[in-house]
Amino acid sequence: MSTQSLKPGWKMVKFGEVVKNSNLVERDPEANGVERIVGLEHIDPENLHIRRWNSVADGTSFTRKFVPGQTLFGKRRAYQRKVAYAEFEGICSGDILTFEPKNRKVLLPELLPFICQSDAFFDHALDTSAGSLSPRTSWTALKDFKFPLPPLDEQKRIAEILWAVDEAVEKNLISRQKATQLLDSMRIHEVCSEKHHWQKFGTILKSIVAGKSVVGVNTPAETQEFGVLKVSAGGPNGFKPDENKRLINSTDFLLQHSVNQGALLITRCNTTDLVGRVCLTPADYPNLMLCEVS
Repeated sequence: MSTQSLKPGWKMVKFGEVVKNSNLVERDPEANGVERIVGLEHIDPENLHIRRWNSVADGTSFTRKFVPGQTLFGKRRAYQRKVAYAEFEGICSGDILTFEPKNRKVLLPELLPFICQSDAFFDHALDTSAGSLSPRTSWTALKDFKFPLPPLDEQKRIAEILWAVDEAVEKNLISRQKATQLLDSMRIHEVCSEKHHWQKFGTILKSIVAGKSVVGVNTPAETQEFGVLKVSAGGPNGFKPDENKRLINSTDFLLQHSVNQGALLITRCNTTDLVGRVCLTPADYPNLMLCEVS
């Protein structure tokens, strides 16, 4: 973005001109009342809130300290987009940088995490990362990132909007978690309860059809083309027909493996979090066939 295209009162700045990497050190956290340890594994991608941590009482070799109001940024594997806003003090991994404004009359700490969450900032972090197996960026590289900085009153307005949206997202996540817990409870106590007569799965289903392994390309099949479902078509929130590969050879398509309305799909392979997903198909998909699902 050129200086000429900026709004009145806005200015282009380098990250290091308005932000400092605090580098606080705490070598005896337990004696000084610091209780929590945060590693990269405790920061969820694209979520500013730290919900998990380890206890200092269990021991740690980390010495980098963070305090409330700082922004934590994962410099290792920046493509994971790990940024968090500290709401408590703690000790963190050396792969986490701790940012804070140099002057709160120039940059609000409440806006800083959203700057670090921006695509432009992540692109800069990725472009400046080095290493093949575990690429890392650095403070030296990040401080040269340029971005448009609004005046303080505009920063306050923007930050209030963004935090309000974040709060709405958090409430939605909590509601979904509670609904999922309720659904799981109902499954345990009602569907799979010992009070019911148990039967073998095969006795209550009309048929069980195993998928067929075929060769496809990562271009979803359109209506007039033939495709084979990916395992990810059995999504956690229902059937996802767009998760398919277009068949290289249409003669591989078998009509008896096509997707019919009301079919119960159960994933049976791939990674642990994909095995056992269940969904119903809402319609007929005559151009799609099963693969690696039952």
